[in-house]
Amino acid sequence: MKNFKPILFSSEMVNAILEDRKTQTRRVIKSRHESGLFQVAKNPEGKVTSIDSLDWDESVLDQANDIQPKFYKGDVMWVRETFRKAHHYGFDYEFFQYKDGSTNTHCEIIDKDQILHDDKWKPSIFMPKEACRIFLEVTNVRVERLQDLSEEDAIAEGVKKHSDYGSTGYKLYTDPEAAYTDIDAIWSFESLWESINGKDSWNQNPWVWVYDFKRIAKPESFLTENPQPTIENR
Repeated sequence: MKNFKPILFSSEMVNAILEDRKTQTRRVIKSRHESGLFQVAKNPEGKVTSIDSLDWDESVLDQANDIQPKFYKGDVMWVRETFRKAHHYGFDYEFFQYKDGSTNTHCEIIDKDQILHDDKWKPSIFMPKEACRIFLEVTNVRVERLQDLSEEDAIAEGVKKHSDYGSTGYKLYTDPEAAYTDIDAIWSFESLWESINGKDSWNQNPWVWVYDFKRIAKPESFLTENPQPTIENR
């Protein structure tokens, strides 16, 4: 039986997934111990993550302070994204629409000019399971410092190349209009991280879970298994 667990992505990162640019995501590890130290726990099958040791003092911590990832290898993350309901003019049916402009209709292709938007955009945290269109299977889990990522990792995080003005560099997310040729993928990801997590969040260099994933088709049992999964926030 698959474990289905929700995860939040911004519209920018949803597009990166749909364009097959994003196959990794990093999430901050939040220690429950006042010292800020932690140790990585074993998963339910008794297997340890791919990290052998971290910066922690075993004498300070007990098993209650073990930190476990939200997702394990083989889990399926279902993506929550900004959405709303809409309906087609003159017809009695509704469908979901997503902030990036894509739709998940339960009918034939329709003329978008005739779409009526009755609802305001809703935050991704409120997206119901039946609206989900993106499913990601976790292929690997590891732990590292945020700034330890490589250029290849930054590219796998979905950063986008800046195509304006002949630039060959990557997008600077804190200044989207900038088009510099010397912005490498790591610098681009740094700006992406700070655009999501706030100023100076990169300099804090937290420990993070690194989840590798691949996009899969909607599992047939998705709406019948795990009715109340744990929410993972971005």
